[in-house]
Amino acid sequence: MRQVVYALTGSEIKPPILDRLIERFAERVRDDIEDIVWSANFLGISEAEKLFSRFRAMGPPDQASLCLDPVVFNAVCAAKSNTCVDTVTHLTNTVSVTRSNLGNHDGFWIGGTIQVDLGSDYCATVDPTSPVFLRPMESLTAEERRAVEHKLAGAIAEIDATSAVFGRLIRNYTRKIFCRKIEGMVPASEQVDTELGAIRLRNVHSDIYTHDQLVDDLIHESTHGFLGAFEYVNYPFNPYGFQAERWVRPVSPWSMRSIQVLPFVHACFGKRLADPVGVKIPRHEVFELGERPAVCEALERLR
Repeated sequence: MRQVVYALTGSEIKPPILDRLIERFAERVRDDIEDIVWSANFLGISEAEKLFSRFRAMGPPDQASLCLDPVVFNAVCAAKSNTCVDTVTHLTNTVSVTRSNLGNHDGFWIGGTIQVDLGSDYCATVDPTSPVFLRPMESLTAEERRAVEHKLAGAIAEIDATSAVFGRLIRNYTRKIFCRKIEGMVPASEQVDTELGAIRLRNVHSDIYTHDQLVDDLIHESTHGFLGAFEYVNYPFNPYGFQAERWVRPVSPWSMRSIQVLPFVHACFGKRLADPVGVKIPRHEVFELGERPAVCEALERLR
């Protein structure tokens, strides 16, 4: 647990848990896929053999890439929670599509490893429970696409210059960014627990989505992703949070908004990580801040 705390305190040293957790995450996803195949075979679902053969036909690097893909993870979660013909077929198709599209997408890359998705079928999904996927996706103009790329690249560059640990954490736990344009709505961001490895951003192209807010959201949502991966691999921080009534919404110490129980646990955990023993370390002793107010403010919110 000390490594978990240390990973988020802003030290320039790169803790090994960041790499090891990702490795264990991929192993866990692979194990879940094999469990789904076994369960589907037991239930007489013929699609299981196709899923098994397609997954096994891939080499270790492609298998790892597949297991780290948040779209595949989403399909794995659905098939694991309800193993039936529909979910296993969906997982099989997702594996096939992801395998054929490795390295290809409608978007661009930032930070060397982060894929920004602007128009895949998954990115176009409508999810009424999501503030980002709430409405159908609207097409970005060429100028708006350039604005999204410029703003995201600038935000990552500032984070890298301020704290190498947070830059690395974002690259490991935000491997894909889904960007959605919805006119008439304010900017928003979210991280979904059945979509680990990705975050969702709304209206990045908009002038009112400021650089400071984008930096803050990348750090905030990536921290959720890190904690979600830790829970998935090890144990849930609150094993009974999902049983809480939906009207039970404590106030987040991070955003000061009413949120559900499980995100609240993450917010409390994240807020305490940077100050685990109640002693505030002066920021200038940890970071070479220079003229980087956006990251300073985002990191301060962790305190």
